[in-house]
Amino acid sequence: MEMLPAGHGDALIIEYGRPDDIHRILIDGGPYYAYDDAGGLRERLKSLQDAGQSSFDLLVVTHVDIDHIDGIIKLLQDPEFASLEFKDIWFNDWKHLQPRATGVLAGVQGEFLGALLEERGLNWNRHPKLAGGPVMVPDEGNLPTLELESEATITLLSPGPAELDNLRRKWKQSVSRAGFIPGDRTAALAELDRRARYGPPRGVLGTQEDDSAANGSSIAFLLEYEDERLLLAGDAWAPVLQRSLDRYAVEHGGPVGMKEFKLSHHGSFSNVNKNLIRAIRPDRYLVSSSSQYYGHPDSDTIELILRHHQDGEPEFVFNYLSPRTQPWADEEKQRRRGYRALFPTGALWGVDT
Repeated sequence: MEMLPAGHGDALIIEYGRPDDIHRILIDGGPYYAYDDAGGLRERLKSLQDAGQSSFDLLVVTHVDIDHIDGIIKLLQDPEFASLEFKDIWFNDWKHLQPRATGVLAGVQGEFLGALLEERGLNWNRHPKLAGGPVMVPDEGNLPTLELESEATITLLSPGPAELDNLRRKWKQSVSRAGFIPGDRTAALAELDRRARYGPPRGVLGTQEDDSAANGSSIAFLLEYEDERLLLAGDAWAPVLQRSLDRYAVEHGGPVGMKEFKLSHHGSFSNVNKNLIRAIRPDRYLVSSSSQYYGHPDSDTIELILRHHQDGEPEFVFNYLSPRTQPWADEEKQRRRGYRALFPTGALWGVDT
């Protein structure tokens, strides 16, 4: 799994399979301003394409906040990647989620992405168990388990009907402020074309803040391949994840440990609690954030994990060395507190070297 430098957002590439049969998943694209950063999404995809590896089994756009969706909007408009293939794309759009079909997400960016996917005729929520419907966890019954190629599986943990319903009015409000109505693809494409920040030149960071209702709608899941499990949480709410993990434990005869947990909402203290940490039991905690704009990860999150982590010495993997993460790099502190901190990307933000 690669946590690409994506500013204050997520852009994750997962590879699984055997050396002669590699499969790839892309999760989110970060904010628009980080799309062409050194080592970022555009550069990484270009290196894969140049190596003849331009096919992905799955693209997951977890939710509509700009630090997750904007890089994907830029990617789909980038002529450099006209031949890039996504065999399936998971994204919950207005058309999936009318009332009685479990509610609606929120945001103008969602309209932009939905319009682009339809315009290009891309595969979209096509997995047989989705059949074009929403990616969601029902309130009752077993958690949805979706098989991927090469015997990998995904178990959905979030969102549920309540989280999607919670976003219906937010979506409508956001789109109305932009001057068109939900589902109007022509108007969405015209508005997208007007917004310079989605074009090739770099823009200036907008001021839109994360919407907690949008975070709650995040597509979150367990990815399992052979004997390894990863929890990819997007910006999902801790209670939603915990409820699903409790259901997972019942279905599988007890808690099942996992290799890595990509912390929800970039390590925000509002998206983690002690019961969630105890239920997950990962070997590694992954933090995707430059600490820019919102100051993630919160130090209280790391402290909470250190207090409640079970089964050995935890590892923290940060994709940026920043003023927020630098204190955890101190080697003496790591020995004294009993953890390891890794900074494999070498990405720096706001740190004097």
